[in-house]
Amino acid sequence: MRSYFADGAQNSTISATVAPGATLSGTITPQGQPSSTFSATYNGAYDQPALLSNLTGTWAIEGGSVVFNAQGAFTAVQDGCNTSGQVTADSSGKNFFRATVNYGVGCGSAQDLTATGVVVTDGQVMVVGLVGAGTGVALIGERQ
Repeated sequence: MRSYFADGAQNSTISATVAPGATLSGTITPQGQPSSTFSATYNGAYDQPALLSNLTGTWAIEGGSVVFNAQGAFTAVQDGCNTSGQVTADSSGKNFFRATVNYGVGCGSAQDLTATGVVVTDGQVMVVGLVGAGTGVALIGERQ
């Protein structure tokens, strides 16, 4: 996987274990950096429909913020990297959104790339977008 930052990009490895309907846990290791672990527990809110009203507003992310409007359009600035995009409720009826993220000014080697992925909200926002060919982005934010 390739990780993009405002000041460049680097290779990363990610591994995870999934217990369907229960847990997800794993490790991400950016090249030349220490590993970080992550974990998540299944939440029954996933079985509810996704509502844009649960996402609308401003969310703090490390180094910046993301603002979603009532129609699902969003803008974000993180460490000088400007992005914009659109979310729509997934057609499955589950509580997540499909997202398109467009990288703009200040995004280093990711500038002008487009990522597609998902947005999940349950008191915080997690955005996971795949650019393609093993490249990706992940964000976690809290409502301001």
